[in-house]
Amino acid sequence: GSGIAPIAFDNTDLVNGILTINHQAGQKYVSVTIYDNNDKEIDALVVLVDTANCYVDLNPWVSITGTWHAVITL
Repeated sequence: GSGIAPIAFDNTDLVNGILTINHQAGQKYVSVTIYDNNDKEIDALVVLVDTANCYVDLNPWVSITGTWHAVITL
């Protein structure tokens, strides 16, 4: 599928451990892949909200360090 440019984020972008992504993909069912600051894929809970938004629960990692990335694929 086609993708959207990776979205960089860090701990300051989380609210109570949740990252909200406004992807504006125009469709609800997108694939979200999260990579940590060492470029390792993280198996996080992703909730698809609507055709423009989703959120990722990063609470299991407590406080993330460095810059992480989210990749949205249609």
